[in-house]
Amino acid sequence: MSSFFQLLLVFFLDFKLNWMLNYKIMDLTEPDFQSLYEDYSILIGILLFLLVVDVVLKLIALWQSARRKQVAWFIFLALINSLGILPAIYLIVNRNKEKFRS
Repeated sequence: MSSFFQLLLVFFLDFKLNWMLNYKIMDLTEPDFQSLYEDYSILIGILLFLLVVDVVLKLIALWQSARRKQVAWFIFLALINSLGILPAIYLIVNRNKEKFRS
């Protein structure tokens, strides 16, 4: 067991040393938010797209569950944030059911 802890200690020391060396090489004194945005602009765009898709799916699923008077589904959809998974499941399961109850 002691060899495991020695290996873990060596790993963390190596990580810390490499981080310190890279920090000194890049001379990071202040965070540069402009370069950070440029480096991650594609990732930010993808995340914004996924956020819009999640909100749209959630709104459609909430609207349909409210129109069908499915209170349990409405509560689950409103309270659980599942990144679009739960609304997609609801829409797939209920796509062939009767449109709306009066």
